[in-house]
Amino acid sequence: MFDEYPVVKQSDDRRESSEDQKTTWWPGRWAHVVTISSWFILFVSFPDCSWGTYVSVAGAYTVFVFCYALGNAFNDLDDVLGDSRALAYILKLMIPHALVLVLIVCGVFERLHLAPTLPAWVTQEGRKGSLWLWCGMLPLGGAAYCQGSWMAKKLRQHCHVAQG
Repeated sequence: MFDEYPVVKQSDDRRESSEDQKTTWWPGRWAHVVTISSWFILFVSFPDCSWGTYVSVAGAYTVFVFCYALGNAFNDLDDVLGDSRALAYILKLMIPHALVLVLIVCGVFERLHLAPTLPAWVTQEGRKGSLWLWCGMLPLGGAAYCQGSWMAKKLRQHCHVAQG
């Protein structure tokens, strides 16, 4: 009775491709979650240190930039670890990242020292944060997104990664 119906191979192909997608997980699309987690861990790790804020902001910025760049440039972790050119080029991209990171740490320094001189309506903390907080977080997020996109573009060009 069932011998009359043709065998459909499309479902097998779809099943194989969905199994491939399930086995490879890459944090590119989850970069913001990884970043918030890393910032929280770093911020809580250094509660009484004067440099704890700098470390947490710089660490979270670095995590976001590299998660976003690597997630958009490569399909999975095997593409990065299997290609020695990719690892070497990622290390070369650390130089411009370090320069941007110096500017960000200097900006955080200025923000922390300028905050006591500002009027209360700018720095007053509320349920959604202060205007001063948002005026610092939005440019920082924009810079991280731009640098991550730039790094992903450079990695795709240099390592000849095919986007699917």
